[in-house]
Amino acid sequence: MKIFRILGAAVIAAATLSACSDSKNDKARQLLDEAQKEYDNAAYEKVLSLVDSLRRTYPEAIKEREKALQFFQDASEKLAQKQIAQTDGMLQKASAEWQELFITVEEHKKKGIATAEELSKLTNLKLLKDSLQARFDTQCATVRFIREKRKEN
Repeated sequence: MKIFRILGAAVIAAATLSACSDSKNDKARQLLDEAQKEYDNAAYEKVLSLVDSLRRTYPEAIKEREKALQFFQDASEKLAQKQIAQTDGMLQKASAEWQELFITVEEHKKKGIATAEELSKLTNLKLLKDSLQARFDTQCATVRFIREKRKEN
C-alpha cells in the first residue's frame, strides 16, 4: 500500500514539474515571438532586451535560447549598421564644416585677423570630427566581429 502512495506521489510530482517546465517554455516562446515582432519592426534595441530577459529568466529553455541567439546576433548587427549610418552622416557633416572653417581660418591667419573664437571653434570641430571617426571605426569593427563569430559557428 505504501508503495502505491509513494509511486502516486512520484507521478504527481513528475507531472507537476513537467507542467511547470511546459509553462516556462511557453513563456520563453512568448518572449521569442515578441522578439521576432520587434525585429520585424526594426526595434533592435528592444530585441536585445527581450533576448537578454529570455536568457536570464528561462535558462532551461534550450531550444528557445538557441533561436534567441540568432535574433541577438541579427539584431546586434542591424543595430550596429544603423548606428554606422547615423555616425557616417554626422561625420560627413562635421568634416565638411571643419574643412570650410579651416580654409577661412587659414586665410584669416595669413592676413593676421584670425580670432580666438575662430581658432577655438576650429579646434572643437576637429575634436568632434576625430571622435566621430573613432566611433565610426569602432562600429565597423563591431559588425566585422559579429560576422566573424557567425562564420565560426
